[in-house]
Amino acid sequence: MDASKHEYIPLSPSDKSHELLSEENSSIEQDIHQSTGSTSWNGWTWFLAACILSAALSAINLGALSAVQTIRSLPTPIKTPSVYMGLDTLRGKNNTLCRSRVTYPESVATFEKANIRGRTRLHAPGDKMILEFGDTTSAYINFRIPDYGLENCTLSLKCNDTSTYLDQTQFTASVEIWLLQNEGKLRDKVLLDTLTFANGAEPTTAPFFCAAQSHVFFHLRCPGEGCQVQIPLQNVTAMTAGVDSRLQTGLSLTQYEALTCIP
Repeated sequence: MDASKHEYIPLSPSDKSHELLSEENSSIEQDIHQSTGSTSWNGWTWFLAACILSAALSAINLGALSAVQTIRSLPTPIKTPSVYMGLDTLRGKNNTLCRSRVTYPESVATFEKANIRGRTRLHAPGDKMILEFGDTTSAYINFRIPDYGLENCTLSLKCNDTSTYLDQTQFTASVEIWLLQNEGKLRDKVLLDTLTFANGAEPTTAPFFCAAQSHVFFHLRCPGEGCQVQIPLQNVTAMTAGVDSRLQTGLSLTQYEALTCIP
């Protein structure tokens, strides 16, 4: 066989149509690549936008909740619970309604001069003890303040005109009422008021603060020359008080809901 009769097959395509097809395929591949890249970029953009929007909404939600909680936690007037059912509702409709309560001494004692530590306690229940003070003898009175939310108090000293121990028709004595800051100590005491212990009278001190569930201590003295005050303790202490105790000679402490309620 004559080799000269055969033509060599070119290694590269010589047909122009083949070359155009090759270029067209290349442009198609580029379009596909660009389309895929654009789709991927749009997906990330939407994802990031969704994350930012979610974070913004969460921040707004937390801010709103924090603002609401702050408003709720703002200080408001403390409301003391009422021991009477429905009384707080009545107070809302009628502001002129005032609560008050009378209490009596829990313990009574006497001491000489400034020796308050050596005081002698008088036991009143079931007997007819008489609290007697004047000149160098002073009285020590202990009141317990119950928890009724009534923390404005006054102290009254009543002298019943029917008391059998009063021999004089006109009996008067000036009694100093001292408010003690600490139990059994005369230091830092405050002169609350001076009351006139007179036949048929019931003088009352100026109002003072009396914390609920606490004790209030008083020092009573009659500094006038020859002054002598006698108070029967039967039915005028916390353990022996009755319905008619307000009519008898003795000491009583009245608790009020507000200063405007004090007559």
